[in-house]
Amino acid sequence: MFGEHNTVKNAGTGTTTGTGETAMAILNYTPHPINLFTEDGEQVVIESSGCARCAVTTETVGSVDGVKVNVSHFGEVTGLPEPKTGTVYVVSAMVLAALHGSREDVLGLSEYVRDGQGRTVGARALTH
Repeated sequence: MFGEHNTVKNAGTGTTTGTGETAMAILNYTPHPINLFTEDGEQVVIESSGCARCAVTTETVGSVDGVKVNVSHFGEVTGLPEPKTGTVYVVSAMVLAALHGSREDVLGLSEYVRDGQGRTVGARALTH
């Protein structure tokens, strides 16, 4: 849980990672800071460098007890820089879904860390 991690490093607009591999800058393109926890238990805070968004259209497909049930269709992604060698961009799950795996340099959060009340406070991994 959250209390297991006691080292905090503020990464500003990016940080580097890698063990024996090419170091990569991690840039946060969500509207809020993200907390990443390394395998060594270090907490890295990455401030927002910008905000990638995607268009969303919804289609009502039914209702449950008077509440609409929609299907969401994700469209064009905006606010995301072009690929840059040595850089990965962390985005929201919605933006990641809208890209359909078309960019290997764009990642989302995975293996969420939660506090004692079940609130998400960070992640231990990144995902395609």
